[in-house]
Amino acid sequence: MENIQFSLEKDVNDIFLQKLRKAGFKIPNKLNISGFECYANMMFRLVEPRPRTIHLPQKIKIPAEHLRGINLILKKFKMGANVNSHQSRHIKNINFLDAFLQDFGFHHFHLGEKYQSTGKDRDLIVRTGYEIIAKVDVNDVYIIGVYKHSKKENCHLWAKTELLEICYENWPHLLDAYVVRGVLGNDKEISEEDRIKLRGAYINVPIKLKNGVLLFSPGGGFTGNGISINMRREINKLMNKLYVFKKQIFESSIEIPGNSFFKVISFDMEHLCLVEDKQRTVILIKEGKNTSHVIKFNFGHGIIKYMPPLHANLNKTTETILSLYTISSPHFLSPFPSIINTENKYIDKNQIP
Repeated sequence: MENIQFSLEKDVNDIFLQKLRKAGFKIPNKLNISGFECYANMMFRLVEPRPRTIHLPQKIKIPAEHLRGINLILKKFKMGANVNSHQSRHIKNINFLDAFLQDFGFHHFHLGEKYQSTGKDRDLIVRTGYEIIAKVDVNDVYIIGVYKHSKKENCHLWAKTELLEICYENWPHLLDAYVVRGVLGNDKEISEEDRIKLRGAYINVPIKLKNGVLLFSPGGGFTGNGISINMRREINKLMNKLYVFKKQIFESSIEIPGNSFFKVISFDMEHLCLVEDKQRTVILIKEGKNTSHVIKFNFGHGIIKYMPPLHANLNKTTETILSLYTISSPHFLSPFPSIINTENKYIDKNQIP
C-alpha cells in the first residue's frame, strides 16, 4: 500500500473548521487551538436544543421584575427550544474557553425577553444584568439560582463555591463522581480572586466546600493549552480510532494506482472514508461486529474489491458510500446547533407559564 497517501490530521482539522463555518461561525485568521479543538470546545459550550426536565432548588430567590424573563427561558428548556442566544456574547467566538464551565461545570443564561437586532450582540437575548446559573445535562436542567452580575457588582460570581454548595445540598448525585476521597492536609482556602487567576493560567485546583467535601472540577478542568479535559479525552478517543482505521487500510490488500493522494471526506467512531479525485476512487473502512471491512469503490463502476467479504446488498453498500461523500455526514459528537434556531426564535409569550 505504498501508493496511497493522505494527511489524516490536516483533513480532519479542515472538516471540523468547515462544520463550524456551515454552522455560521466566523473562523479567525489566528486560532489559539486547532480546528477540531475549536469544534469540541463549541460542542462543550453549546446547549443542544432538546426538551429537558427542570429541577429547582429547595430555596431560590427570584426578582419580581425578571419573572417573565425567567419563565421564558424555563419554557424554552421545557419545550426543547434553542437557549444559546441567552448565553454570553462569547458564544460567537470559537476561540473562547469558558473557564467557569470547565471548572464548575455550570452554564449561565441571561434573562432578557427580546432579541437584540443591531450591534455586535445582534441575535443574542438582551442583557438585563441578571442571569440564571444552571447545570445542564442531556435530559435535565438543574437551576442553581438567579444572580445579579456585572464588572462592578458580584464580579467574582463565577468563582463562588456557594454555587457548588447549593448543587451538592440539592442534588449530591451530580457531584458524587468528582468528590476527592482519601486526601489529607488540603486545608488551604483559595480565594475567589485567586481561583479566577489560576483558571487563567489553566491550573486545576480542588474545590473545598464548607462541609469539608473536596471536589475536583465538575466541569472536567483544564489541559495545558486550556481546553477541557473532557473534550481532550473525546478528541483522543476519536483520533486513536482513526489511526487504527488508517493502519488497517495500509495493511489491507486492495490495489491502488501509483502515487494516489487521497483526502478524508467523512469519519466517525465507526468509519473512515477517503476519496481520490483523479482516479475517482473511494476507500471506505467500516467497523463491523467482529472486524473492520475495507472497501474500494470507483464512481460508476461498482465495488472493485473489498476485504474481508461483506454480506450486504451491492446497491445498499453503494448508497452507503455515496451518502458518505459529504462533510456533513453523521459525526460522533451530537448534532451541531446554530446559535439561533429560527424555528424556535420567537415563542408565543402567551405560552409562558
